[in-house]
Amino acid sequence: MGGAINISLGEIVHFDIVTHDPTTGSVSNADSPPIWTVYEEDYDTPMLFDYFSLRTNSTGDYRAMFNASSDNISAYGWNGVDGYGYGFGFEEGKFYNIIAEATVGGITAKTVVFTLHIPVNGGLSSDAIDAITADIMGAIVDGTVDLETALKRILSTTCNSIVATGTDPKVLAYKDDAGTSTVVTHSVPTAGTGRTSS
Repeated sequence: MGGAINISLGEIVHFDIVTHDPTTGSVSNADSPPIWTVYEEDYDTPMLFDYFSLRTNSTGDYRAMFNASSDNISAYGWNGVDGYGYGFGFEEGKFYNIIAEATVGGITAKTVVFTLHIPVNGGLSSDAIDAITADIMGAIVDGTVDLETALKRILSTTCNSIVATGTDPKVLAYKDDAGTSTVVTHSVPTAGTGRTSS
C-alpha cells in the first residue's frame, strides 16, 4: 500500500484496506474492527484515530473516512501546535500519514495506507471561488461603474442589436442577446456637448 495524494483543505477523504489470513494469504475478516490513525508529519501522538467499518456483504474489505478540515481533531488528538484537544486540525502546507492496524488470526500488522498533502492555496471550494469572483466583478473600474456592468456594456455595444430613437439627442439602446432588454443606453446630442451613458 502507500502512495501520496494531494487534497484540498476541508475535503472528505475516503479509503479502504483489505485484510488477509496471515497463514494462507486469503482474504479474511479481522478479529476485531481495524483501527486507522492520522499522524501529522513528525509528531508522534495521533491527530485522529477511529475504527474501520466492514463493507456490507464483503469479506475483509474495510472502509473509513474523515473530514480534512481545519477544525477536525479528536478529543485527545495532537495538532502539533497547542497540545491535546486544541488548535487548527488539518493545515495547508502539511503532510499527514494514515496508518492502518488490523489483527487477523491473532497476528497484528500495520501498514501506511497513504500520505496526504494539503498544498498551500492548493484547492478552493466552490463557495470560495464564487466569493472571489463576486469581489472581482464588483470592483469599481470607472467612477461608480463596477467590472460586471462595464463588461456587459462593452459586450452589448460590440455584439448585440441597436435601437436608435430621437434626433437631438439621438438615443442608442443596446439590447441583450435576446433583443428584449436594454443593457446600456448612449445619448448623443447633435450639439456636440458629449455623449452620456447609462
